Amino acid sequence: MEDNNNKARFISHKDTAIVTIEQLREIATPGSTRYWRPVSHVELVESIKLDLSYQGLEVTREQFAVGSNGNKLFGAFDLAEQLVPGVSSAIGFRHSNDKKIAIQIVAGARVFVCDNMALSGDITVLKQKHTWGYSLRDLIRRGMDSWRNKQSNFANSIERMQNTSLSTHEAQALLAKSLYDGILTFQTFKIAYDIFFERAQRNPEQYPDCAQMTAWGLHNAVTRALKESTPNVAFNSTVGFSKVFGA
Repeated sequence: MEDNNNKARFISHKDTAIVTIEQLREIATPGSTRYWRPVSHVELVESIKLDLSYQGLEVTREQFAVGSNGNKLFGAFDLAEQLVPGVSSAIGFRHSNDKKIAIQIVAGARVFVCDNMALSGDITVLKQKHTWGYSLRDLIRRGMDSWRNKQSNFANSIERMQNTSLSTHEAQALLAKSLYDGILTFQTFKIAYDIFFERAQRNPEQYPDCAQMTAWGLHNAVTRALKESTPNVAFNSTVGFSKVFGA
């Protein structure tokens, strides 16, 4: 399952199952040991939502998937708040109760969650092993506070890209460099080129996020093209292409 631009990109394969919050409540949590303390999926989800509510952030969409006999959880929240007009934030998270994946939460305008264990965002809110001696809600609260304090930097980065005009030659050069550096595959390069220079210019109403000849428009064209790529390619290219613009 995938999303539209400027929201969390959430991908679930045949080895995982999309579930609701009600179904998460039915998944049993393994017993703890002397050095290891599992966290129920519902506790993690509700702890994140509680702090989002505390921060005054409204969740507009929630997505969950479980795998490994219900031990692994992957999830994402789309948020109503916009960093800049047309660009909203999202939260992505994962963990497992089979001692294989730590609790990790990311946030930002660019969030990628996949059941192949790929997870990325503008900032890591939390990364914590399943051990004793910590308060999950306190750690989430501190991580969320740090993210909120840095949001103005993310907004400024997006606004800078929106205000950076590109000539045809400059846009072609950025795409070519990304291809040469191995950030984009040739297939992704071709699709992004077609979206930015052809489709968006002929039908701007269908591609409003790509129609402007700006760094942000090109970034969005690549984001759209990556939706047609495999998860591993999409993950690596999303992170790499953002660095091309210093985002």
